[in-house]
Amino acid sequence: MAKKKAASKTTPPKASKVSVKKIISEINKTLAQVENAKASITQAQARGAGPDPRGHALDRAIMSLRGARDVIEGTCVPGFDIPF
Repeated sequence: MAKKKAASKTTPPKASKVSVKKIISEINKTLAQVENAKASITQAQARGAGPDPRGHALDRAIMSLRGARDVIEGTCVPGFDIPF
């Protein structure tokens, strides 16, 4: 007859929390970086570098980040912690 292993008595990991202010600040930092990259591409195009396919992708990323920030600001109360 095979021996049965005893069930381990580990506690589940504690839920972490992230504040809404921290999420918004991270989105703002990323948005600033993407907007700087878009500005440099726009300047290069103005100097005659030709079309850059990354410009469209950066425009879409900027719109997505702005939308995410607006949703979080509109939905969540400042000081609210989101458990994950």
